[in-house]
Amino acid sequence: MTQPNDFDIESSWQFFSGRQLARMRQRHKVGILGATGMVGQRFIQLLENHPWFEVAWLAASDRSSGKLYGDAAKWKLDTALPERIARMIVSPAVPDGAPKIIFAALDADIAREMEPAFAAAGCAVVSNSSAFRMYPDVPLVIPEVNADHLPLIEEQSWRKASGGYIVTNPNCSAIGLVLALKPIQDIFGIEAIFVSTMQAVSGAGYPGVASLDILGNVVPFIKNEEEKLQEEVGKLLGRLAGGRVELLDANRVAQRRSSRAADCFGLSNDGAELGLDWDSVERLTFIGLCLVDQSSILQRVQSGEEQKVTAFNRRHVTVKSRRFGSADDFAFGVSCERERNCVDFNP
Repeated sequence: MTQPNDFDIESSWQFFSGRQLARMRQRHKVGILGATGMVGQRFIQLLENHPWFEVAWLAASDRSSGKLYGDAAKWKLDTALPERIARMIVSPAVPDGAPKIIFAALDADIAREMEPAFAAAGCAVVSNSSAFRMYPDVPLVIPEVNADHLPLIEEQSWRKASGGYIVTNPNCSAIGLVLALKPIQDIFGIEAIFVSTMQAVSGAGYPGVASLDILGNVVPFIKNEEEKLQEEVGKLLGRLAGGRVELLDANRVAQRRSSRAADCFGLSNDGAELGLDWDSVERLTFIGLCLVDQSSILQRVQSGEEQKVTAFNRRHVTVKSRRFGSADDFAFGVSCERERNCVDFNP
């Protein structure tokens, strides 16, 4: 029987400490690429009163370029479109005149061509797309989990040539899953993960799936989602060494995995069975303590929303219904309902 590994739970926060945080208290001008779509609108909503960033540039397709943003975008969120943003002129989606920090809200096929052009022009590109997530020199980051992967940007050709780079965020289901798994992996080690997801239909964007096709229904298969989950969890829980990420053994991640779209908005649910490298009747107690400890760490990252992992050790959890586009819809949090032994678990 192996014992829990010694680890420093605050090691992932070195990037956000000291002088780095002091510099980030200044508001930096940023641009949003793909600003008129649903993800672009969400960026505007999240960044409008952000303590670190000021939205100074909006770009979209040729169809929207040159128009007032209020005329070009069909605003779908329930918070009001900020008047300042509505009066901004939508710029062409090219690097000329863009700020040096870009939040990219592009479809993957467009991102593959457009995001490198901005990085080559010296921009820091924060990408919501899957296009570059698994590139070996591109960080795939949940700041609360693996901020120590960010030095990968120094390996990028754009960084060496112009100072620009690309950083990506993960698939929505991977984010919640990894936030809960990280402290467990650090202390126990994970031998296997079996995952089943129920993903919000809002992930398909607007107008999305026709209402008569999804109300009271479940879409049983989402193309490429299962592969994304396996690959991205392995990278997020991997270890940075020698200028590359050593992936968590892919055979351990999502040995059984399925992804479905359900009749809900803005929420994703992951059901996971774990095989751990430490077998003890007390391990459920330790797991609960891990999740509580992770909750306190997550709240140390400054943002406009409370960030936390909530561990529920009870049989039923009441989840407040939330309409798509509501202000609550982007509240960041992970709820771990309960932990129990899987008596039939056989990795």
